[in-house]
Amino acid sequence: MKKSIACFILGCVLLALPVQGAELALRNGKAVLLHAGGSKKLPDAEFPLKAAQNSPLRYVPVGEESAKKYGVEEGLYFFTADNKPAGKLITDAVDYCEAISFSPDHKAFAMDSGVSALREWEVFAYPSMKPLLKSEIDYVVASASSPAMLWHGNDELVYTFMQTDTQRACNYDPCGEVSVFRMNIKNGQEKPVQQASALCDYFLLGIDKDVVKVGKRCLKKVKDWEEYPENVPLQPMNIPVR
Repeated sequence: MKKSIACFILGCVLLALPVQGAELALRNGKAVLLHAGGSKKLPDAEFPLKAAQNSPLRYVPVGEESAKKYGVEEGLYFFTADNKPAGKLITDAVDYCEAISFSPDHKAFAMDSGVSALREWEVFAYPSMKPLLKSEIDYVVASASSPAMLWHGNDELVYTFMQTDTQRACNYDPCGEVSVFRMNIKNGQEKPVQQASALCDYFLLGIDKDVVKVGKRCLKKVKDWEEYPENVPLQPMNIPVR
C-alpha cells in the first residue's frame, strides 16, 4: 500500500512538471500544448483567446506562472482566424496586457501593458516584433466608455495623458492635469493636441480622419479639483490635426 501511494504521488508530481520543447497552438479556437506528436488541451482561464483591435488576428497571452507550469515561453501568441500561428512576442509585461491595437496598415501594434487608471502602451513592428519606441507611452483612462489611445494614420498615436506633477492638491489618486497628446512612433516626437491647464482637463473621445474629438472639463478654481468632479460633464471639441 505504501508503495502504491508513493507511486501515485510521484506520478502527480511528474504531471505537474513542464514539458520541455512544447509548443502552444490553437485547435478549434482553444489553446493546446503540442509535444512529441501529441496534444493537450489547456485551461481557458490561463490561456484565454482574445481579439486584437483593428485586426482579424487573435492572441493568447501567456504569463510567467503559466509559462513555467507548462514549459512554454512567456509572451503573446498571435493566430489567424483559421487557427494558424501568426507570430510571437516575447515579453515579461504580458501579465498586465489588457489590449492589442494594430495600425491601419497592420505593420505595427500597440500593447496595453498597464494597470488601474494609469496605463502604458508599448509599440512593436509587425510581424518582426521589433520595438518601435524607446520608451513606453504613459496614458490615463478617462472612463470605461472612452478610448485612452487611438491610431491616427499608420505612424501616429493619439492618447489621453496625465501630468501628475502639478499645482493641484487632490483627495483622490491618480491626480493631475489631463491632456491629449500625439506621438510619432518612428521618431518618438510628441506634440500636444490639447494641453491641460490648472483649471481644465481634456480627454480623447475619438478620431474622424484628421479631426480629433476631445472632451473638455473645466472648474472655476484650482481648489475645486480637491474632489474629483465626476458630475461635471465633458464638453465636446473638434480639433484638426495634420
